[in-house]
Amino acid sequence: MTGKPRAGERAAGPAARLAGLIVPAAAALFIRLVGRTTRLRSVGHEQLAELERRGTGVIYAFWHNRLFLACYMLQRKSICVLVSASRDGELIARTARMLGAVPVRGSTSSGGARGLMELVRSVGREHDGAVTPDGPRGPRYRVQPGVIHLASRTGSPIVPVSWDVRHRRRLASWDGFLLPMPFSSGVFMYGAPVTVPADVAGAELERWRQVLERGLQDLTERAEATIAGERVRGPLEARLAPVLDGSRRDLRACLLRALLALASVVYRALYEGRRALYDWRIIRRRHAGRCVISVGNLVVGGSGKTPLVELVARKLAERGRKVAVLSRGYGRRSCEAVEIVSDGERVLLDARRGGDEPVLLARNMPGVAVLVGRDRWRAARLARSRLGSDVFVLDDGFQHWRLARDLDIVAVAAGRGFEPGFLLPRGLLREPLSALSRAGLVCLVRRGDRSVADGLPELIRKYNREVPMVELCFEPSHLEEMPSGRAVPLSSLQGLDVMALSGVADPGSFERVLEELGTRVASKVSFADHHPYSEEDVHLVRVRAREGAIGTVITTQKDAVRLPAWPDSSPRLLVLAVRMEVLRGEDTFLE
Repeated sequence: MTGKPRAGERAAGPAARLAGLIVPAAAALFIRLVGRTTRLRSVGHEQLAELERRGTGVIYAFWHNRLFLACYMLQRKSICVLVSASRDGELIARTARMLGAVPVRGSTSSGGARGLMELVRSVGREHDGAVTPDGPRGPRYRVQPGVIHLASRTGSPIVPVSWDVRHRRRLASWDGFLLPMPFSSGVFMYGAPVTVPADVAGAELERWRQVLERGLQDLTERAEATIAGERVRGPLEARLAPVLDGSRRDLRACLLRALLALASVVYRALYEGRRALYDWRIIRRRHAGRCVISVGNLVVGGSGKTPLVELVARKLAERGRKVAVLSRGYGRRSCEAVEIVSDGERVLLDARRGGDEPVLLARNMPGVAVLVGRDRWRAARLARSRLGSDVFVLDDGFQHWRLARDLDIVAVAAGRGFEPGFLLPRGLLREPLSALSRAGLVCLVRRGDRSVADGLPELIRKYNREVPMVELCFEPSHLEEMPSGRAVPLSSLQGLDVMALSGVADPGSFERVLEELGTRVASKVSFADHHPYSEEDVHLVRVRAREGAIGTVITTQKDAVRLPAWPDSSPRLLVLAVRMEVLRGEDTFLE
């Protein structure tokens, strides 16, 4: 197929000829590897049997960025595929040949008329056809008229095809080419056939072009929305909950619990070794030279720790103290050891560099400095020297033993307690319950109307008889519409169908708050805690909302600082803000 170089092309050198042999073979091998290790669910393939019985052939149409898995899924059919007449097209043609397709050279931009005539002669008689109607150079997602001409001349129906998978990479090409990863799962969809009348031209041709374009766009959005529903099933601990709490009793769950229990033994040994290093002063705690108050928890996620940090910092600031919140900045993407998120007057970093929780605290607390860094002692020194801070609040500091503190406050989810009661990874405990002996104050955090779990205070007293306990609760404070920032009354949610969008440790609590405000949560989209939202995530959420005829998406403040710009169109985005209040023991809390 190489033949002589075409006019305007230079003869290929030895390296190019070698690449022409290796690249197609490697590409075909990789496509087969990915295809055979990907669990693809086929949707809409039933209609193909009727089309095949007609004997007129079929033209499969898919966007250029969906070429990868389309090649694999259609390789068992007798496919005649239109490939660019360029030198790059030669590599694609050889790859297609190795996958069992018959390449025809030509496209909308190179040799198109010649390729179209060859396809007209082949489709329907010997082969089905396959085209990328927006290729090879775009514009992306815009159907070119060539495929309509082809269908009109051959009498073959056009079958739109699209797919999506859970694990993939989007390349930085003109079409955003999708590269699926091995061992993924996904969906491969066939759309409703488009039968173009013979000899269409002019306005009629444009009408059919738009019909196909809309069909392909809708099919692609359906595929993406389907996988979005699988991709955002929620945090790992939520999916593992039936295994961890013992409600799943099948053999697979029992084996997994046994393995996790063994891993917990290793975790406990490492924990005891680390504690011994501090107890024996092999590793010494450092002092910040000012008052240090730590706010943390024993259980992974979902205990109300961050709002409690805000409440503590506010109370201290109201007493005239110059407060600095010191956070690790989980999930931040910065090489700096210590950074100032807010100097108390301005927010200096975004969520990507500063982390979502520190940026949220900085926005909610003008007058309070916020710093991030793994080494809290260095962060405290920086806050003391540059900002003049005289009291430090450690965010998630209960397990950060390196910095000495004057008070340890432990947040406990009042409705859940310490369930299921095992150390990581068999359970959700970061430390054994005996660590409660270090607590100087325990805050039982209630959500909505949930009461304190039976026996929880007694369990805490078992490990720390003298520790004071207070009860706190979350209360919705207000709604804010994005991106306008307009305030929306909470009463406007009564009877409204909404989508709950969250990437927090306990999405169920957020959804219950929305229901208590009178909404009907018609759809739930839950990402992992601290999930870094992308433009594609926003697109998928909006697609799911439109498919469910939902006009309002509600998210948390913590998620809002991580979301890219939200389009000022339907569905609208509302951000629910919450405040924490002391229910019982306010005098103890203030002391």
